Amino acid sequence: MLGKLIKHELKAMLNKFSIIGIIFLIVAVIVRVMTLFQNQLEDSISFMMSFVLISSAFMIGLVGLNFFALFISVSRFQKNLFGDEGYLMHTLPVPSYYHIIAKFVSGLVTWIVAVIIDGVSISIAFLGVEEISEIFKAINDLFYICIHYPAQAFSMFLTSATAYCALIFLCYLCVSITNSIPKGKSLINALIVIGAIILNNIITSLIMNIAIELGLTSAISAALIYAGYFAIVSVVFFFLTNMIMTRNLNLE
Repeated sequence: MLGKLIKHELKAMLNKFSIIGIIFLIVAVIVRVMTLFQNQLEDSISFMMSFVLISSAFMIGLVGLNFFALFISVSRFQKNLFGDEGYLMHTLPVPSYYHIIAKFVSGLVTWIVAVIIDGVSISIAFLGVEEISEIFKAINDLFYICIHYPAQAFSMFLTSATAYCALIFLCYLCVSITNSIPKGKSLINALIVIGAIILNNIITSLIMNIAIELGLTSAISAALIYAGYFAIVSVVFFFLTNMIMTRNLNLE
């Protein structure tokens, strides 16, 4: 049943995100065409203004695309489990944590797709054959580093992965808490979200300060400390979210 839930979530998420991806690829082609004619039409004020505006909006959009992927994941978690659809979803004969896992996996895949769209769009819009060759060379160098320095590579990957898990589960927890509070108390909801984020940042800083005091200042040690912390809070956030959804579900 978990596999079916994940498949359903992936289909729903990617259907939404595919439209955005197609739009970005089309805009990337437009920017590329405008770049090819930039030298010939550099005296045209209207062309240059259009080129600058479209290129700037395109780059800003690419920067925000990964955040938008996270936003879609969290908004679907809220709408699908605590909105009108929640009445149907919670009648399924599956435990609450199945829903959490399915939403998390679909959100992770969507975020990876966003990263791929970023790379492909930038390549289409701005990069030539030489630049793309340099990118492949850099990728080969990265693989070389991973092979010859596996501890450093693994520690950095582990930190990034656990940090993403902690972020997404923190968002899920905040959504669960705010939806367990009766409507009309938006100020309390906002304070809970802000307080959770601030508390998480404070604890992260304290752990890093303790590590520095203990002399654990190497890159590997710092990365593993962060990864351990993010892994712990991810598990805590996951179980708290599941507990709220199981015991204090409020769909009013």
